[in-house]
Parts: sequence; structure tokens; C-alpha cells
Amino acid sequence: MGINLTPEQEDFALSKLQAGQYRSAEELREVALKLLEAHERAEAVWVEDVREKIDAAIVASEHTPPVDGAAYVARTHPLAALAGKFSGPEWSEVWKEIEHFCRRQNKPAEASE
Repeated sequence: MGINLTPEQEDFALSKLQAGQYRSAEELREVALKLLEAHERAEAVWVEDVREKIDAAIVASEHTPPVDGAAYVARTHPLAALAGKFSGPEWSEVWKEIEHFCRRQNKPAEASE
């Protein structure tokens, strides 16, 4: 089986051989294939680990009540406390300005009017 290299890959391999880091192209190829094999084993372990975590999250979610997204944002967003204290028509323009500022900062503003 022949293996074709891009010019950049060939230059890289030749530089390693010329620097004496490897005795031959065969040794370099052997090291490269061992590294590829190790990488694939590590990736398989990572994929299995992620699958186990997903399965555990699914099991946990079956025993956990759902979260109301709007209520969560209202409790956790930095502007939520202010929204409750400063609501009503007189604050409408102020909240619009805050929302505009937050959009410019690429941060959504959650506030009730």
C-alpha cells in the first residue's frame, strides 16, 4: 500500500529525518501509526465517557422536576431584582435603554415592564 503525502507533510517528515530524530522513513511511519492508534483509543474512551454521562443525565432527569425557564431567568439574571422593583409605565423607557445597551454589549437583558 502506498501512502501519499502532501508537499507540506513530506517536508515535515524529511525535516525530522534530516535532523536525525528518526533513522528511517519506516521508523517515522511506525511512530506515526502508533500515535494514530493511541489517538483513536483515547477518542473511543472519551466517546464512551460522554455516553455514560449523557445516560446518567437522562436517568437523573427522569427523577427531577422540570425547570421553568422564565422563572429560572427571573431568579438568576442580574437585572431580575431590579425589574421587580422598577416596573410600570414610568420605567418602560428606562428598561428599553438598558435592553439596548445590553444588546450592544451582546448580553440579553431580561426585565419585565
